Amino acid sequence: MVCGVVLAAFTVLLLVRRKKLLQRKKQWNLNNEHFQYILGLIETKIKRQDTSFREAISAKNRLQITLRFLATGETYRSLMYSTRVHESTISRFIPEVCNVIYQTLKSKYLQ
Repeated sequence: MVCGVVLAAFTVLLLVRRKKLLQRKKQWNLNNEHFQYILGLIETKIKRQDTSFREAISAKNRLQITLRFLATGETYRSLMYSTRVHESTISRFIPEVCNVIYQTLKSKYLQ
C-alpha cells in the first residue's frame, strides 16, 4: 500500500510538471481547471454513496485532502483539524485515492 502512495505521489508530480503547474520552487499551485480535469477523470471511482446514517465525503473533498497530503506532507491529524474529517477516515481514503490516481494516469503520463 505504501508503494501505491509513493507511485501516486510520483504520478501527480509528473502531471504537475507536464502541465507546467510548478510555478515556484517549493510550492505547488494547482489551478481550478487542472483540478477539475483530474477530478473528472477519477470522480466516479472515488465517490461514495450517502447512507441513512451519514453523508458521504464528496469526491471533490477526497481529492482535495489527498492532494494537500501529497503536496505538503501534513500528518493525518493535522489534516483532520483543518478539514473536519476524522484522521481514521483520512487514513482509509488517501491510499485509495492515490491508487486510483496512479491507475488512471499511469498509461498517459508514465512510459
